[in-house]
Amino acid sequence: MRKKKGLSEVVGFFIILIILLAVLIPLGIYLFSQPTVQAQQIQNAQAYKNLALEQYRDFQPIDFNSGGFSVAPVYFIYQDGSAYFVFVENQNPPEPLTITSIEVFNGTTWVTKSVNINVEIKYANTKLAGYPAIQIPLSKQPYKNQASYVAAVTQYGNIIYASPPYVLPMPSLKKSIGIPAVDPYNFTVLEQPQFEILKISQNGIPIQQFIHDVNGPNSNTMTFVWAYLLSKQSNGIFTFNGYWNGPIAYEYNSSSSLSLSSPPPPQFKGTLSGVFVGANMTLEGTFSGSLGSNSGYPIYFVSGNAESITFTYSFLLGSVSGESFSGEILLPGSILNNYFVNPDYLNITISGSGTIQVYNVSGSITINGSFNGYVNGIKEIKKSENGNQITITGNNITGIIEGTILSATLTPSYNTQGYLDGYINGILNKVKITANGVYDLLGYLIAAPIISAKLNNAEFNNVIANSVLPNVLAFPLPFNVTINEFSGILVLSNNHGSGTFNGLITFPPIGSLEIYQVGISDFSGKINGEFENDYRYLLGAWVPPVTLTVLPGTKNAVVEAAYSGLLSNYYWIVTPLVVRISVAIGNPSNETLVFTSAQITMKTDEIIQFLGSSGVQPFSATLYGSALDNFSKPIIVTPLNVSNFTLTLTIPVNSIFAPNLFPPSTSIQNQYQALESNSVDYIELYLTLLEPNGYGITITTIIPPYSIPVQGQAS
Repeated sequence: MRKKKGLSEVVGFFIILIILLAVLIPLGIYLFSQPTVQAQQIQNAQAYKNLALEQYRDFQPIDFNSGGFSVAPVYFIYQDGSAYFVFVENQNPPEPLTITSIEVFNGTTWVTKSVNINVEIKYANTKLAGYPAIQIPLSKQPYKNQASYVAAVTQYGNIIYASPPYVLPMPSLKKSIGIPAVDPYNFTVLEQPQFEILKISQNGIPIQQFIHDVNGPNSNTMTFVWAYLLSKQSNGIFTFNGYWNGPIAYEYNSSSSLSLSSPPPPQFKGTLSGVFVGANMTLEGTFSGSLGSNSGYPIYFVSGNAESITFTYSFLLGSVSGESFSGEILLPGSILNNYFVNPDYLNITISGSGTIQVYNVSGSITINGSFNGYVNGIKEIKKSENGNQITITGNNITGIIEGTILSATLTPSYNTQGYLDGYINGILNKVKITANGVYDLLGYLIAAPIISAKLNNAEFNNVIANSVLPNVLAFPLPFNVTINEFSGILVLSNNHGSGTFNGLITFPPIGSLEIYQVGISDFSGKINGEFENDYRYLLGAWVPPVTLTVLPGTKNAVVEAAYSGLLSNYYWIVTPLVVRISVAIGNPSNETLVFTSAQITMKTDEIIQFLGSSGVQPFSATLYGSALDNFSKPIIVTPLNVSNFTLTLTIPVNSIFAPNLFPPSTSIQNQYQALESNSVDYIELYLTLLEPNGYGITITTIIPPYSIPVQGQAS
C-alpha cells in the first residue's frame, strides 16, 4: 500500500508540474512580451518622431528620374505680403502635412497665429510661377504685412522657414534627363590641395607668374593664407582681371614713394560683379542687383535714378518720385508712444493719381476725385464736382481715395488710446513721396515711415533706406532693396547683397589707430579694373583666406609678403585641387543634351606637419572648395546615345577649418617655416553638369587616397 501510495505521489507531482509549466510558460511569455507603460510611451514617441522626420521629405528635393534635376514636392514661399505652399509636382506631398500655426517675425518679436491648413493640391487657390499654390495673406491682424521672416509649424511640431520665390524651378524650362556615371579609379589628380610655405624676394613677383610657378600651367588659381597684393609701378596703380573669393581688406603702403601724411582713400575703377557681405563703400556709377542688411545698416542714395526699385520692409527718409508706385507705407504710431515725442516730426507727404486706401492717418488731403470713409469716426462721402478740389482733414482718417492727390501731409492718428499705426496702401502714378523721421536727443533715428513697395522709373534725392530701433531694447530690423539699373551715387555701410557695380568705388580711409581696413567683409565674384592710390591689399592672415583666379590681361599686380617681423618674408598658400576625370553620360531621351559648365564642390581632410627648431608639430585641417568651371567647348550628347568625355577641373580651396593654425600666429611663424609633410585621407567630390537653362545632372564620388600622388607630383 505504501509503495502504491508513493508511486501515486510521484505521479501526482509530475502531473501538477506539467500543468504548471503548461500554464506558466505561455503566461510568462505573454507577460514578458507586453511592453511596459514606459516602453509603450517610448515606442509611441519614436513613432511620432519618425513621422516628424519623414515629414521633412515634403520639403526635401527629389529626382524627376535617375539623372534628373532635383526639386522638392512642396515649396514654402514668402513674397509681397503673402505666404504660399507651392506644388511643383502637381501632387500632394509624400507625408500628410497640416499647418497648425504661422509665425511671422515683424522685426521685434515673433507673432503667432493659429491656423488649420491642410496642404493638399485640391485646396490650391492661386498660382505662383506657374505652379498651383495655397496662398496665405499676411496683410491682416496680427501680422499687418510686417513680415521680415515667416515660418510654418506643422502638426508634428516641425518648423519650416519660408524661402524667396527665386528658388522655384522654372516650369517652362526643359529638364536634363541624362544619366551620368564615373569610375573613381579613372581620376587623375594633377594637383592635390595642400599647404605650402614659400620664401620670396623682397620685391615680390607678378601674380600670374607666381601662381604658374607654384601650380604649373594647370591652373590660374591660388588660395592665400598670408600675402599682399599691390602694384609694382611707381604710380601705385595695379589692375586685376579675374575672380576674388574672400574679404577685400587693405592698409596704406607707407613704404611707397607716394606715401603721404594724410593719404587719399583707396579707390577702384571698373566692375565688381558677385555676392558680397559687409560692403563699406561709395559708388559713383551704376548698380543692378539686391541690397539689404540683417543689422540695420543704411543704404544712402545721394542721388540717382533707377529703372525700377523694390523696397521690402525698409525705413525710408528723403524724397523719391517715380512713374508708378505699388505697395504699402506704414506710419508707426506705436513707436512714438514709447518715446513721448511729437508726431508732427514723423510725417510723409505724397502726391499722385490712382487709388489708395488710408487707415488711421492724421493730416490734410487735397484731391480731385472722391473719398469714401470715416473722418474722426464720422462717415463721409465726398466727390469733386465741376473741377473743384475737396479736402479731407482730421486726426483719424480711414477710407478709400480715387483720383488725383494734389497734396497730402500725413502723420499717425490719435485716439483715446494714444497714437495709432497708420497705413497707405494702393497704386499711384506720377508719385512723389517725401518722408521725415524722428530723432532722439542724441541724434539717433528712432522712427521713420516703413515702405514695402515697388517704384518704376524712380528718382532719388538724399534718400536713406534702413531699419531703426523700434525701442531701446530691440535689435535693428532686417530689410532689403532690389534695384534694377540704378545710376547715381550710392553709399553702403556693412550691407550685403548681390549684383554688379560699375564705376568709381571709394573705400573707407584707414583710421589713425587701425592696422588695416575692410572694404567688403566677404566678396565672391568677378573683378575687372584698377586699384588706385597705392594701398596694399591683404590676402589672408589678418582676414580669412583669399582665393584669387587670375584671367589673362592682369598686369602690374604683384604678390608680396609682409615687411613686418610677424610673418617675415614668407607666403602661406594652399594649392587647388586639379583633377582629370572621365565621365560617361547616357541620353535616353529624344532631345540633344548640351552642357556648358560644371559646378564643383569638394571637401578634404588633411594632416599637416610643420618642421621647426623644436621638432615636428602636427595639425589637422578640413578644406572646402567650390568653383564654377565654364567649358571651352560644350558637352553634347545626342539622343539615345552614350558619350564619354574627359574633363580637367580646377577647384580652389576657399574655406579652411584648422583650429590653432590659421591665421598663423607669431609663435608658429617663428618656429615653423617649413612643411614636413601634408597627407590627404580622401577627397569628397560633387560635380553638377549644367545646361544653359540652369538645369543639370549631378555626380557624387570619393577619390580614394591611393589615387593621390605622393608629394603632389603629377600622375
